[in-house]
Amino acid sequence: PIVVEVGDNTRSGFFFLSAFTWKPTKDLQVTVHADERTRRGFGSGADVEYRMGPDGQGLVSGYYLNDAHPKDNTFGESSVDHNRYRGEWQHKQYFTNDVTVTVDLTKLSDSEVVEDFFRDEFNHNREPGSVADITKRGPDYTLSFLTTPQFNEFFAGVERLPEAKLAVDRTRLGNTPFFYEGESSVGQYHNVPGNTNVLGSVADTNFVGNAVRADTFHQIVAPQMLGGWLSVIPRAGIRGDYYSRSPDDGLDQNSVTRIVYDLGTEASFKVSREWDDVHNDWFRIDGLRHILQPFADYQWVPNPNQTTNDLFQFDSVRDVTLRGGDSLSLTRYSPLEFPAYNTIDTIDAENTVRFGLRQTLQTRRDGEAWNLVDLTGWADWRIEKSAGQTDFSDFFGTMELRPWRWLSLDTFARYDLHGGVLREFNTEMRVIDTDRWIFGVGTRYLKDDSNLVTGDLAYRLTRHWSARVYQRFDMEDGTWEEQSYTLRQETHDWFIDYGFRNLGRHKGVGVPAQEDEMSVFFSVTLKAFPNNILTVN
Repeated sequence: PIVVEVGDNTRSGFFFLSAFTWKPTKDLQVTVHADERTRRGFGSGADVEYRMGPDGQGLVSGYYLNDAHPKDNTFGESSVDHNRYRGEWQHKQYFTNDVTVTVDLTKLSDSEVVEDFFRDEFNHNREPGSVADITKRGPDYTLSFLTTPQFNEFFAGVERLPEAKLAVDRTRLGNTPFFYEGESSVGQYHNVPGNTNVLGSVADTNFVGNAVRADTFHQIVAPQMLGGWLSVIPRAGIRGDYYSRSPDDGLDQNSVTRIVYDLGTEASFKVSREWDDVHNDWFRIDGLRHILQPFADYQWVPNPNQTTNDLFQFDSVRDVTLRGGDSLSLTRYSPLEFPAYNTIDTIDAENTVRFGLRQTLQTRRDGEAWNLVDLTGWADWRIEKSAGQTDFSDFFGTMELRPWRWLSLDTFARYDLHGGVLREFNTEMRVIDTDRWIFGVGTRYLKDDSNLVTGDLAYRLTRHWSARVYQRFDMEDGTWEEQSYTLRQETHDWFIDYGFRNLGRHKGVGVPAQEDEMSVFFSVTLKAFPNNILTVN
C-alpha cells in the first residue's frame, strides 16, 4: 500500500508526505517514509513490525529530519537543534502463561519533535518514556524486575536502574481469621528534573539526585462481618526503608533508615429498598431497587523516625502548575491504606478518616439487574492536621448515568469545602443511534486554568453521504482549540472525504506567541484496500 499526503502549513510550508508498505513475509511488515517540507527540509524513516511466533510481537521505528528552521517548533524553543529525530522499540513477549516481558524504549532529539511532526501520537502521549519489565505472576504473588531509563532528559521522571519488587496478595494464614499482605522492593533510583515542572523546583534537592532504596512492608488484616450486616476490616502494618544516602542539603549524606507503623479500619454496610410495582415502558423500568452503602476508612500513622525532608522523593505526589499559578496534584486523590498508597517517600504522620456514600438505583432488564444511576461522594476528615492543611479535604464526587443503552453520562467533581469553590468539574455525555448518528458533548473545567467544552457529531445524511463535526472551545480565554468539519462520500469503490480543520493557539500574558493552524483536505480511500489512501491538505 502507498499513502500520499500533500498540503501546506504555516510552519512546514508546502509538504509532500509519502509512505510505502510491504510484507516480505507473513511475520514481517516494513513501511518506508519519504517526506519533503519546503520550509523544514527532507525527512525519512522506517517502521518495522514483526512477529516472533505466536507469543511475541514488536515494532522498531525511526525517523530523521535535518530541520532548516528548528525554532519554528510549537513553543518556539530556541534550544532545538537542526538534527531532529525519533527512535522507538516496542516489544511484548509471553514466555509462559505467567511470565511476560514488555519493552517500550523511546529516544527523541528534543521535547517538541513529536508534537511538531507526529501530532496524532502527541495527542495520546505527550511525554513518551521508556520502560523494560519482566513479570511473573503466581497464584498469590507477583514478582517483577523493572527498568525505566530516561533517554530524554528534557522530560521529568524517575529512573529505576533497575527495581525488583515482590508483592504478596492478601492470603489467609492457615485456619485463622487473619490474612497477610505485603510488598518489598529494592532498586537504584535517580530523579531527572527535566524542563517541566512536575518534579518541583530544580533547586529542591529532594527531587534531584540518586540513591539505592530498599522498602519492605508487611500487614495483617482480619476481615469480619458483625451482626451479619456490618463489614469491618481492621489492619496493622509495619514498613521499613533504607536509603543509601540523604538529599544533598541534609546535615550529612550518610545512609538513612526509616520505620513506619500503621493502624487502620475499614467499615461499610449496605441497605436497600425495592419497589416492585413501579413500571414504565418508555424508560424500560421493571421495578426499582435503591442501594445505599455508607463507608468509612480510618488510617493512623504515628510520626516516623525520619521526615520527608530527610528522604529523596522518588515515589512522590507530583504537582503541575496551572495557568493561574496554583498547583494541582497529578493524583486527584490517594488511597489512605497501605499498600494501595504507593507514594512511599511522602509517608508522614496521619490521623484521618475518609467517609463517603455509594448509591445505586437499579431496575430489571432481560432478567438481570441494570444500574440506572451510580453515585459516589467522599471526603477526608483530618483529625490531626499537618502545616497548611484544613480540617476537611476537598469533596470528591462521581456519577454514572445509564437510563438506556444508547445514552450515557459520566461526571466528576472536586469541591473545595474550605474555600467554598468548585476546583474541578468534568462531564461526558454520549447519545448513539447506531443506524444514523452519534452525538457526544463534554466539559473539562479546572479552576484558574481552563474551561473546555467539546462537541462531536457524526451523521449519515443519505446512503452515500455522511458528515462529522468536532469542536473544542476554551471558555476561560475564548480560544477555539480545534474545529473540524468532514464530509464523506461513498461510491461503489471509494471513500472520498472533504474537510476543513483549524487548530487554535492560546494567546495571552505568559503564553508564547503561536500561530493558528488551518488545513483544507481531500482524501480518497479505495474500499478494497483501505490502507491505500491519497490525501491532499
